[in-house]
Amino acid sequence: MPIAHDQTQQSAVTASDLLTWQHTCTGSDRILIVAVARRADGLVYGITYHGVPLTKIRSETVTNPAIMTVELWRLVNPDTGGAWDIVVDWVAAGSGHDASNHHVGASVSFTGVDQSYPIDAQNGEVGSSSGATTSIDVLTVADNAWVIDALAHFGNNVTANSPSTSRSDRDSIGPGSDCFGVSTYGPKTPAGTVSMGWNTDDNGYTHIAVSLKPAVLGLKKRSLLTIF
Repeated sequence: MPIAHDQTQQSAVTASDLLTWQHTCTGSDRILIVAVARRADGLVYGITYHGVPLTKIRSETVTNPAIMTVELWRLVNPDTGGAWDIVVDWVAAGSGHDASNHHVGASVSFTGVDQSYPIDAQNGEVGSSSGATTSIDVLTVADNAWVIDALAHFGNNVTANSPSTSRSDRDSIGPGSDCFGVSTYGPKTPAGTVSMGWNTDDNGYTHIAVSLKPAVLGLKKRSLLTIF
């Protein structure tokens, strides 16, 4: 069963340590990926969808010219049947947290993803200067994998590079007009390197990308009739 994009939703920008928005999941062999960014010290304490906790995939934090963190979390087989709450609980830590520092999130659901081992590969990086563009490579393992990435950037704008599809593109998420973006690419066949790139300003950034493994159709059992 091939992977397909299901839904994308995104939060408002808030300075609260609780970030909440709604997402609807449909289809079979589902996975929900939640990306969050914070212009402050501290990591995510936990994320739930319809009360069910998500599993953290990866986080990356840049400290120059200031502190910014981006994280990716996942939930296999998320509930269907309605627009359920995503709740992100941030840990308020350090002097970097104040009312001017903002949090933002986005959620992307997919169908056709392996339910036992959904994460195919991952990568992350941070930098104090991105130049005109920044990109991150993911070496996919499974044929027909999809890649999703999240970028937080100390700059005025971000735009996903082709052939990626932008799923969330947010400006002004912090006191310095910082930006947040989520994009996807797929399917990748044959398996190999996928570069997830963004057009940016020349400033610091933090960037994560993961690939999703497609579900494999199980072999159907055949009943045999033996004639004696």
